[in-house]
Amino acid sequence: MCSIAVAEGLPAAGLVLISYPLHPPGKPDTLRVDHFKNISVPCLFVSGTSDAFGTPAEIKKHVRRSRQMSRSILSTAPIMACVRAKAEMVELVVDWVGGCAY
Repeated sequence: MCSIAVAEGLPAAGLVLISYPLHPPGKPDTLRVDHFKNISVPCLFVSGTSDAFGTPAEIKKHVRRSRQMSRSILSTAPIMACVRAKAEMVELVVDWVGGCAY
């Protein structure tokens, strides 16, 4: 995963994490967050409200524990399935990337 590579030192201006696999579906106690503490670049998490890999609320809870991570979370239609939600996601990512200081 890109977030692990950046946590291990891969240079990056920021990370866009779409449907980040916070945990395997149905296993919310098996978290993939240990490396978050080593990420110091801005991160944009985009997740659907019923994403089986982690809802925005779940992601927010764990991202908040890492003070170094800048973050934004977008809640969209379930698993970003509809065309409108995809268009909103693209617009959000483009705006966010455009606003990052390089």
